[in-house]
Amino acid sequence: MLLPRNSDNRRLAQYYPALVKWLTDRFNDNMPWDKMTREMLTASGETDKNGAVVYFIANPTADKMVDGVTRMFLGIQLQCAQCHNHPFTDYKQDEYWGMAAFFLKVRPDGNPRAAAKDNKSISISETGGKAGKKNGLPESAKILPPKFLQDAQPSVKASEPLRPVLADWLTTKTNPFFSRAMANRLWAQYFGRGIVNPVDDMHDANPSTHPELLDDLAKQFAANGFDIKYMVKAIVLSEAYQRSSKAAGTNGEAGPELYARMAVKPLAPEQLFDSITQVIGTPGKGAAAKNRPVAPKGGPRGPRDAFVEFFAAEDGADPTEYQSGIPQVLRLMNAAQLNNPAALAKIVPVSKSQDEIIEKLYLTVLSRRPADEEVERINQYLAKSKETRREALAGVLWALMNSSEFALNR
Repeated sequence: MLLPRNSDNRRLAQYYPALVKWLTDRFNDNMPWDKMTREMLTASGETDKNGAVVYFIANPTADKMVDGVTRMFLGIQLQCAQCHNHPFTDYKQDEYWGMAAFFLKVRPDGNPRAAAKDNKSISISETGGKAGKKNGLPESAKILPPKFLQDAQPSVKASEPLRPVLADWLTTKTNPFFSRAMANRLWAQYFGRGIVNPVDDMHDANPSTHPELLDDLAKQFAANGFDIKYMVKAIVLSEAYQRSSKAAGTNGEAGPELYARMAVKPLAPEQLFDSITQVIGTPGKGAAAKNRPVAPKGGPRGPRDAFVEFFAAEDGADPTEYQSGIPQVLRLMNAAQLNNPAALAKIVPVSKSQDEIIEKLYLTVLSRRPADEEVERINQYLAKSKETRREALAGVLWALMNSSEFALNR
């Protein structure tokens, strides 16, 4: 969401690792969500020194920034009010451009695409003076004083930066949108749908399925200092999260919005790639390297990026629906990384007994022991196979890694 997938941004791919590292470090350090959001929204400096500025390079105009900021941090689809008053809510066009005004003074120090072509760093700053130009904005743009969404108009001097003022308002514990939006998004991350669904379209006509639950999550999130790991722990330790995906009793008839059982979710591309490498290692030299596509200039950098781009779903896709098609399935079935008998040795020595090898493969790939009928079926296959023992067992590994059970979070 920070890096919209469009043709222009493909040319800026060399800057993306800086933002990924910036996010990774802060999530791992458990930086409070309000502080992380503030750092991101007020980021200035060079791309190689502050990865957060890449956010502004990938969203170079005020309208693109307000579209992303309101979706991610407020849970609102405010872009529908860019050209006219919002058709389904009471958000007005003037409110849209009042929010956009906070970003009108943000500028790069040059042309990001030209800098990327020359492999140079680029910096972002918020210029002084009064913002009043429509550079790069749509014809519907209005130059209005900055104003908080459905709130007051701050008193700001023309020479003062505007983004810190917005960040102060947005991240406060009393903001009616901020904590609810992230609480709902974290819930959706683990359940496949938000308490308000879609997660970035929160308004009166799209009500919460469990309003008391969402209110309590939002209050607890704010009361505990916007601690993301605290929130994740609370969610995954809940009875609702620990339910099986299998129907039990009458809950097979319950809709997904009731959370009577866990939704089956396909692994995200990042999760699938990392799961594969967890089992058989990262693509390297030799046979596995043949599966590594050559990235075009400005394209994905490295095997993980190429894999994620190839398997990425459309924006807004339902995370509980399998989005991949025949090309993705064939990519996995024919991958040199998965068709490499040497991968077997990374998991279990071939000298072990056949039943020991089968059990180890199931535990490694599927995190469970095989059922008796599965062991019997595999032993029958191995007995009939004309391949070497090592090649036949590698075929079992291949089959497990191409199974739906491996690709789904059940």
